[in-house]
Amino acid sequence: MTLFRRLYLHYAAAPVRVPDLAPTHRILALLYSPEEAALALGMPLVTRGRASIAELEHASGLAPERVAPALSSMMAKGLVLASGRDDQYRSLWDFFFLMTDVSFARLENSQPQRELAQLREQLWQAGWSHDLFASDYPFARVLPYEGTLEQSAALFEHERAAGIVNTAEAIAFMSSACHVAASHAAPASLQSCSHTTGGYFCFNASAHYFVAHRGARYVDRAEAGSILEAAKASGLVLTAMNQSERIPNVCLCCPVCCIHFRERRESGNSAAIAQSGFQPDFASADCEGCGSCADVCPTSALVRLPPSQGAEQRPSASVGLLRDACVGCGLCAVACPEGAVTLHRVESVPIEKTTQDAWRAFEAQRRW
Repeated sequence: MTLFRRLYLHYAAAPVRVPDLAPTHRILALLYSPEEAALALGMPLVTRGRASIAELEHASGLAPERVAPALSSMMAKGLVLASGRDDQYRSLWDFFFLMTDVSFARLENSQPQRELAQLREQLWQAGWSHDLFASDYPFARVLPYEGTLEQSAALFEHERAAGIVNTAEAIAFMSSACHVAASHAAPASLQSCSHTTGGYFCFNASAHYFVAHRGARYVDRAEAGSILEAAKASGLVLTAMNQSERIPNVCLCCPVCCIHFRERRESGNSAAIAQSGFQPDFASADCEGCGSCADVCPTSALVRLPPSQGAEQRPSASVGLLRDACVGCGLCAVACPEGAVTLHRVESVPIEKTTQDAWRAFEAQRRW
């Protein structure tokens, strides 16, 4: 068995399966030297664990003086995450993270990144989304915009984007991977994307890694709050990993190029992302029937209805809600110029505690 075949099988052990297709193998050949591939074989995937430098030296069979420079090269290319005190542990980013976050953490007009984006799109067209979203447990969830909820509605801490950001010890912000990849691959279905303010918050160890190696920048809490406000005004959807403790990221998702919303749109897969647990109510007496709420809805859950008859109409039926399509983001309430829309809680969405719990649930609830 060849070295790179073994490397593919190592990646294929992740919760999100890796397609055994030509674009996958080209991606690995593009990113790895043979020496780095040998080192990677002794490194646990991020979703499986971590290994010390000494353990990697032993597992790889490489001389100690060759391990450090190989690891540095792999860190710079976005293949490896360092963690623990003094970064004494290393983990291999799962192929999923490699192709949806790390490789596109900054916009580079480079030949390798352009090729990676095109290969990623080839995987998508070949059905990779069926591997990404093969479980009834969505690994990401929508967060409602605060200020759009009815007064009696309370948010849990894991539902508050600002709270998640403000409790992090370190905060970094970087480019939207989906937007960067789409800008290079330019499939016809994504060409309507006009968002330029999207991005991705990551926290703590991931923040330090992405700043050091992948072009992210540190932001303080005040700037993070300003970014969240800009996202609201721009019509972006807030999402996070579907867990309740030590949430590793908050994404500002473009509804056009985000993989979660793309999967819902193209395949009708409601498990591509968890709903927030909130849905809108409409105050018909205040509604002027402008349709602003329907225009910004990321899942086309709001539809304009024919106006009622009569000169003194108040369009109480001007907008209809497709409840199964609604993800509870709150953009409709943000867009309403009359303040006629508020979110109310409709359900308590099941959620796991930690990242490891979330991936175990993903595997346990796999549909195929």
